[in-house]
Amino acid sequence: MTGDVLPTDLGTILSRAAALGTSGRRVEAATPEEALGAVVDAVAACVAPRCLTIRDRSGPLLILEAAAGTLTRVIDVTPKMRAAAPDLLSRPLLAADIDPVAALLSQLFPGEQTITFSTGPPATSPDPAQAGLTCPALLHHLGLTPFDNAVTDRIACLIDAAEEVLIAVCRPGQAPVPTQPDPGLAEELTTLAELAFNTIENPDNPLRNNEIFFFCPQSHLDLALGLAYPETGPVALIFKVENMPDVAAYWANMANVPLISDPA
Repeated sequence: MTGDVLPTDLGTILSRAAALGTSGRRVEAATPEEALGAVVDAVAACVAPRCLTIRDRSGPLLILEAAAGTLTRVIDVTPKMRAAAPDLLSRPLLAADIDPVAALLSQLFPGEQTITFSTGPPATSPDPAQAGLTCPALLHHLGLTPFDNAVTDRIACLIDAAEEVLIAVCRPGQAPVPTQPDPGLAEELTTLAELAFNTIENPDNPLRNNEIFFFCPQSHLDLALGLAYPETGPVALIFKVENMPDVAAYWANMANVPLISDPA
């Protein structure tokens, strides 16, 4: 691929792969919103045709077919729920199926679940003439609104969620704001923040809004910095290096953590 800018969807997929890996994905869903949001997000991530298997600790819950970010079939469902979806299984989904599909998902994903997702090639290629169910339509019928519509400041959301592991929040021209007492680092925070902002001022800096760059400074290999450049201005987050995978995964997975109930 050539060019300096990745398509938005491809950039999202690559960032998730970097943070979460390419094997089966796991989501700890405390609420129905998080569980249902994770399912819709997994469908949206299926660009090429995929068979999507969704499990919790009890075993397989649902097997779906998705393509182009659209739900095209319900292939199978856990045995105790088959009676609730006899007319949905193993046929292309139509627009009229949105209500029973939304009801089925709501029953299967009540929250307080550890949900895993795995994908593989479908047995047959989806019929491109079948429109299926789009993710925006599913969200609407589930009473949810997309994360990006509900949260205008991703950095603030990340800082709030990662408060327990953050050491400091730094912004240009301001003293670093420690979030945890650590006298051994107090004098170093300014130096680390300056290092981060010198990095972001590089003319080759590729960061765009809603992106974050993680790195470990050579002077403090036990620390990690998360550098972001939102519309409100550059921000550097400092935390222990062992927390970097969790923070990176949260950022990459933020689209569905959490989805917010739509009061309308």
